[in-house]
Amino acid sequence: MKREKYTLSREIEANEEINDTKMSLPLARIAVWSFIIVLAGVPFIQLFWNSPFKKEYFNFLPSQEIEKTSSFLNKLLSYNNYCIRFKSEWEDKMEDISFLQNYSSVLFQSVLTEIFHTGNEKAIIAKDGWMFYDKDIFYLTNGNIPIQNNLFQGNTISPSECIIDFSRQLKNQGIELVIMPIPVKPVLYPEKLNTTYSQSEILQNQGYTRFITELKEEGVSIFDPTTILHSMKKSGKDIFLKTDTHWTPEAMEKTAEALSDFLTNTVSIEKGTYPYQKKTADIIQNGDIYTMLELKKTFSSFPPEKVTVHSILNSNGEFWQPSKNADILFLGDSFSNIYSLEGMGWGKVAGLAEHLSYFLQQPIDVIRRNDEASIATRKILEAEQKGGRDRLAGKKVVIWEFAMRELTQGNWTLLDMATVEPVQTSSFLTLTGNETILVEATVAEHSAAPQPDKVIYEDHVIALHLTNLTDQKKQLLGKEAFVYMQAMKGRKLTPAASLKSGDVIVIQLESWELHETIEGAYNRNELDNPDLLLEVPLWGTLVKVK
Repeated sequence: MKREKYTLSREIEANEEINDTKMSLPLARIAVWSFIIVLAGVPFIQLFWNSPFKKEYFNFLPSQEIEKTSSFLNKLLSYNNYCIRFKSEWEDKMEDISFLQNYSSVLFQSVLTEIFHTGNEKAIIAKDGWMFYDKDIFYLTNGNIPIQNNLFQGNTISPSECIIDFSRQLKNQGIELVIMPIPVKPVLYPEKLNTTYSQSEILQNQGYTRFITELKEEGVSIFDPTTILHSMKKSGKDIFLKTDTHWTPEAMEKTAEALSDFLTNTVSIEKGTYPYQKKTADIIQNGDIYTMLELKKTFSSFPPEKVTVHSILNSNGEFWQPSKNADILFLGDSFSNIYSLEGMGWGKVAGLAEHLSYFLQQPIDVIRRNDEASIATRKILEAEQKGGRDRLAGKKVVIWEFAMRELTQGNWTLLDMATVEPVQTSSFLTLTGNETILVEATVAEHSAAPQPDKVIYEDHVIALHLTNLTDQKKQLLGKEAFVYMQAMKGRKLTPAASLKSGDVIVIQLESWELHETIEGAYNRNELDNPDLLLEVPLWGTLVKVK
């Protein structure tokens, strides 16, 4: 008689295996206690390493945090919202101070990087030690650039619609807009990601041609340096840093020279006669993509890169400074900041705007901000206009530079640049020139602090709303203050990052104009209250927390 094959179910098979498993009592005890020690050891070590139960992490109810109102329901809702926000901030803090994450993740990533040449969710390691940013690759692989009348997220405006609206507002004021989309690394180096591409190929988002066509049909001036950079590459020159998202100094300078020619030939900007000078410096540095790997040392497979930068000086040998009285206003992102901001590690006063000024032989005005170039610099300009500080007065040209990835991942909200509000009497403290003041104040509102492991750039600025200002004589000034402060430097949080609503602090205040050129270009978290953005900001240096 033929015997039928019988297969046990997975549950029955597992139970039978367990029943057949034999373990001596001593071995069982060792296994159980090992498990308990490992399970309890992590939080126990954390208590001694950097306890998550420090007093400052549990300051639940500062007096200013809960809205004072006669309504019990509003008080309850305010308390609930604060608790939700506190829970989120406390969890983020736990991640930051976790010894297990700080050491195991670094060790694990070191093995992946050195042995397997593998990156993480942000940093992609490609051929010949080249590194790429995931958002740059996303620009080419995940959908077309949105086009007019084809809104892709509810009421979100397409890039071309936003740019055309901005251009029209400027033209109504007699100002011409020049947009300058900068190609990201995968556009010009696809062969490093996929060997099926040749070194001579250029990749582009499928919607880019349509995007350019829409702008040209509306008379928007466009300066796209892609072909210039590609020609440099074909001649054997590196146009991007191997471990960074940005271009080389040589590529940037060539682009600045070509842009100056474009402005003089196409936009009718005349060259000046200002005798700027250059100062040469060699820089050795790892790129920002390498930094995203969060490694504690440099591996031989990915050595630091050496570049030569040229800082721009005026006729007195002093470092170049922007001028708010210039004919040209330059709006830029990290592609214009990389060789300008010393905090980015690649030199100072040697960037795109400085070299454009050098080739045009005339001063220019500058608003720069790392990242989010689709919205960040425009919001700064809008705040200037609505605050009665007409940044467009006397301008002939506005140049808007942004990385191409913004076309698929940016915020293209329409903003009002035409309305210049009259300057009104304000209850906020203002300082001019080199004036400084030491005050004691209460933190009424603060913007979110950066998380070092979740941001790209090493320096970061936050905003504060201060009330109850008193001077050194303990006299109440009767003023409030809107203040910017450095919350992170070199990827290390400063004491300002830990400030909370209700804290009483001693702070030195200075005019924001003294710091705007440098600190204003770093990533910045703004306050949620849009009315505060209309006030004249100050720069603050924290002295102590009371």
